Amino acid sequence: QQQLRVAMVHRVVRSWIERLLLRQQGAALRGAVRSGCPQVVSALLALGGPACAQLAASDGPGSDATTTPGDESGGVLASQQLAAGGGEECLLSRCVERGDFAVLTPLLEQLRGSGEAALAGARRAHALAARNAQADM
Repeated sequence: QQQLRVAMVHRVVRSWIERLLLRQQGAALRGAVRSGCPQVVSALLALGGPACAQLAASDGPGSDATTTPGDESGGVLASQQLAAGGGEECLLSRCVERGDFAVLTPLLEQLRGSGEAALAGARRAHALAARNAQADM
């Protein structure tokens, strides 16, 4: 009985944290990426779970990059947030443009196994990195 209560409280708190971090199209994660601090990015990703990380691979309003099968709240909420407008550029691409691989690494690690939409964001970032590498030659 006690374990059931603890599990329920944990689930409610986790859901609340996900919703908080997904507010305003993931403004907290976007701000952490802009700051360039990998420790802050890692902490937010750990707290926000997969839905928060999937915002990093999304590329604007209406993107369904945050919807995952079996995700009870976070993925759906993140999709609704993006569909409401105000989405920004893909955070993965932003990290590549700035050459900020210390921040890119935890984003990619959290996205592992997140599905096709997250893979599309990673592919865009990879293509950008390849173009940048050619320009540097």
